[in-house]
Amino acid sequence: MLLNKAISALHEAHPYEEVAYDLYPLRLEGEMKGLGRIGELEQETTLKAFAQTLKTSFSVEGLRFSGDENKRVKKVAVLGGDGNNYWQEALQQGQMYSSQET
Repeated sequence: MLLNKAISALHEAHPYEEVAYDLYPLRLEGEMKGLGRIGELEQETTLKAFAQTLKTSFSVEGLRFSGDENKRVKKVAVLGGDGNNYWQEALQQGQMYSSQET
């Protein structure tokens, strides 16, 4: 159980002191949505053009994406961060993976 592991870690970090802590359960309501989104564009475009559209729309200097920049796309996956733990799931849903920067 994670609770026991967390309490053990507290005691290991403070072996010569009595650790003061309070634990409160979180009763989070709502549906889990995940960290990214997969969707379809209104019109097919190239991956590079889509990345450029995102850069312009979000006013960012750099953007990393996955796949052949000249490939025509209609279905895209978007995820903040490096996506290292999630790209395989996108791959299973039809995405290609190769790190690119534009």
